[in-house]
Amino acid sequence: MERFTEQYALVATIDPTGDATGTSTSDVIDCLDVTEVVFVLLLETVAATGTVDLTINSGTATGTVTTSVTAITQLTNADDDKQVIVSVLTDNLTAGHRYLAASLAQGTANSEAALVAFAKQKYSPANEHDLATVDEIINA
Repeated sequence: MERFTEQYALVATIDPTGDATGTSTSDVIDCLDVTEVVFVLLLETVAATGTVDLTINSGTATGTVTTSVTAITQLTNADDDKQVIVSVLTDNLTAGHRYLAASLAQGTANSEAALVAFAKQKYSPANEHDLATVDEIINA
């Protein structure tokens, strides 16, 4: 049986935002040899008037990843300590779009959030496509 780390590469992140308002963008993901990208949003406390929005965008080049693929329902303080999983099948992207990125917008008041994205690779082992910042992989 193949392990998760043999099928999926860690390909993008948005580091914990540290109570910052504004918009953060993930690493751009090249989907040439990818069948699915799974984005996992990790949310901590959202201030009483805070909002968190996550949009997944696609594009034809790394600098033009601006076409919305999907977005989550806006999160508020009622969503403290929640997680959101967004799965994008690359076959469903607009023709010619090969790149994906996540855009995380935090408005009105500060909140903390982080994001990781895993890509299911067409060819194994997937960990050859991990971000350079992946420090260690342990399979037990």
